[in-house]
Amino acid sequence: MRHLFFFATILFCAAKIFASEPSDTTRLQLAPTITSSVGAIAINAAATEILKHSIHELRPDRSANNSFPSRHTSWAFTASTVLSNELYRYSPWWSIGSQVAASAVGIQRIAAGRHWGSDVIAGAVSGIISTELAYFITRKIFKETSPWQNSVPYDFRPTLSVSSQAIYWLNSPDGMTLCTGVGTDIRFRLPVAEHWGLSATARVSSTPVKTLPATPASTLSAVGASVGISGSMNLPGDRLGLVCSLETGCHRWIAKKEIRRSDYSFDVEAAAGLEWHITSSFGCRGAVAYNMATMSSAVHAITLSLSSLVIF
Repeated sequence: MRHLFFFATILFCAAKIFASEPSDTTRLQLAPTITSSVGAIAINAAATEILKHSIHELRPDRSANNSFPSRHTSWAFTASTVLSNELYRYSPWWSIGSQVAASAVGIQRIAAGRHWGSDVIAGAVSGIISTELAYFITRKIFKETSPWQNSVPYDFRPTLSVSSQAIYWLNSPDGMTLCTGVGTDIRFRLPVAEHWGLSATARVSSTPVKTLPATPASTLSAVGASVGISGSMNLPGDRLGLVCSLETGCHRWIAKKEIRRSDYSFDVEAAAGLEWHITSSFGCRGAVAYNMATMSSAVHAITLSLSSLVIF
């Protein structure tokens, strides 16, 4: 609990320093900030602990049966979402940085053999939904306008995005079972025409791997990079954009030799999603992608991702 109180103190200090309205830097919106933050912590704690003590899932390292959901990840994404809600008006880099940190926590929990991918995904979803619910209730109490109503028209501009990903493998190489994984990537998009441009991505991921039923799961992690093309189209209403991309690159697999089979693999990814610009410099994107990578044989995956964007 002391970590929780320290964590909450950091959130409140950051909010107190930065949560004044841009048009009036002397007026601090402490009451809504504190209500939202405390509400997010309370809702997430209740949801996480109820699930933690109701679902008895064995951890990948077989050390305990309280794996679902990941408590560390739920708190990390609660913090990330609070900071993003409070500070996105001032700089999109707060949102980008906090999402990188939260995603790193989730990946570390899998790489350390402490959680399955589903645990981390559930923790992230719990943190995000709990926080957004707290902010929704707070806006009703204080009669504030939702940022969703004040978004700016969508336009195709250079962006830097950070994505948190859930990876669902459709098949596995012989002799192993690839479980649900998680990942994060940093992507830069550069338009070169009205509706299309170039993109480059750096990514990291981690996936639990089952080999023998009675043994602890191993972990298959990867770092990689890819380049390709991206496209964009405004949707009716001009508030949302349909974006797509096609990239190819390579991965460096990190695992025991009997798990990774090879050090490097080539991959291809095709993605499509909806992009929404909340301010002229900050936005978000939800996307689904198909990925094919070479290991001892071709493996296929569907990826769901949620991104924060810096818009230039």
